[in-house]
Amino acid sequence: MTVVGITGKSGAGKSRACSYIEQKGYPVIDGDRIAHEELKENNSLQNELIEAFGGKIVKNGELDRKALGSIVFSDDEKLKLLNRISHKYILEHFDRLKEKYQEQGFKAVFIDAAALIESGYPCDAMVFIKADKEFRKSRILDRDNIKEN
Repeated sequence: MTVVGITGKSGAGKSRACSYIEQKGYPVIDGDRIAHEELKENNSLQNELIEAFGGKIVKNGELDRKALGSIVFSDDEKLKLLNRISHKYILEHFDRLKEKYQEQGFKAVFIDAAALIESGYPCDAMVFIKADKEFRKSRILDRDNIKEN
């Protein structure tokens, strides 16, 4: 099975490209969706993250992604630690989905993930979606329904 990675910065158009690919009948693995599923449902991952970042990332008995984000996005080393911990679970999930699609007879699968290169996940080809900063900013503001100050 051929694995094609689709990567690029936030707002560049990865999702739009992957939507087109899906319309053509190919399976697309959405890295963001998988990461959210793993963070919400994988107890082993949650326990490792709590051990690494403390109980302050738990709210009402569940992992609080906003609290975790506020810790890691202001500290490169903590972000690297988050990625080291979470990527192994996310990549295992990719493998399971890839195997499922292969069993269904697909010859290729596409993986949409911003940090695909950093993760080290083996791909047969990579497509980097690029857009200038102002275009990406505009798309992110629209996508996330954010008003610029």
